[in-house]
Amino acid sequence: MIGPNGKSLTLEIFPQQVLDLHTEVRKHPDLMRKLHDQENKDVYIQILEVATHCEIAVAGTFTHADMLNLCEMLTKKLYAMRSILVLPVSSSLN
Repeated sequence: MIGPNGKSLTLEIFPQQVLDLHTEVRKHPDLMRKLHDQENKDVYIQILEVATHCEIAVAGTFTHADMLNLCEMLTKKLYAMRSILVLPVSSSLN
């Protein structure tokens, strides 16, 4: 593919596990603020910040497959952490 400046353009697409995690993170405003304030915007650093938010300790060297498994685990954990707002049912008394 050729870019607007006439040079070769390479597109990289994130794996589905990373995209799913990103979608879930967007449903957690407090975590979004933490990630916004994080100075290092590297995707792996951001994933580790999500792990910290989920109170999951991460240490050691990770392969690409390990990171994708971590993303799946974090997505599930964040889904479980979602807040549920329960509003009372209004009743009309006439």
